[in-house]
Amino acid sequence: MLKYPLISCDESDKTAHGYFITGTDTDCGKTEVTLGLMRLLQQRGLSVVGMKPVASGAVTTADGPRNEDAARISQQASLQVDYDLVNPFAYAPPIAPHPGR
Repeated sequence: MLKYPLISCDESDKTAHGYFITGTDTDCGKTEVTLGLMRLLQQRGLSVVGMKPVASGAVTTADGPRNEDAARISQQASLQVDYDLVNPFAYAPPIAPHPGR
């Protein structure tokens, strides 16, 4: 029996599965959970690619805005993919969505 039964490692299952990691605040560990889940799946023999669809606090580079967390997720991937696929919406201001007061 698998330690994590929600993660299938059945070799006959070729269906792509996805997980959406969300949190209630910045710095609550979403990236660390994502990286840990990616490592676990890779250790089980699966090819994994992660995303950080929206990121703020990006650094401006010659290639456009780049976010450190998105770069870490890209580096952990089993396959090399274009940064813009990992992080399609990168913004320089370090902002988080907060409800108006």
